[in-house]
Amino acid sequence: MADEVKVAFGLPGAPNDAIQAWKASPPGFLGDYALEDESYDTLVYRAHVMGKGMKILMFGMADTIYTLSITFTAREGDATRVTLSGQAKEQVQEQLAAYLRDSTQPL
Repeated sequence: MADEVKVAFGLPGAPNDAIQAWKASPPGFLGDYALEDESYDTLVYRAHVMGKGMKILMFGMADTIYTLSITFTAREGDATRVTLSGQAKEQVQEQLAAYLRDSTQPL
């Protein structure tokens, strides 16, 4: 599926610090997503992505929901490995790519 995304990257600091930072101020590419669930090492964001025209055609009885699961695990030293997987529209994938270039560390 073209909207599938899976990527891993590094962030400085401990996993708990990264989780708290993402909860307080999520990266820009998550603008259409809302935090829906969380566990000790994972945040789950969801976005309703069905267009208005399609909703009208379906009489408001259908919806398309994209989910991004983001898992934070400890790496050597004071760093965090982030694994992001789920679905994202092309525009969100482009914003994610920019975030990866500007704000992350290689693994």
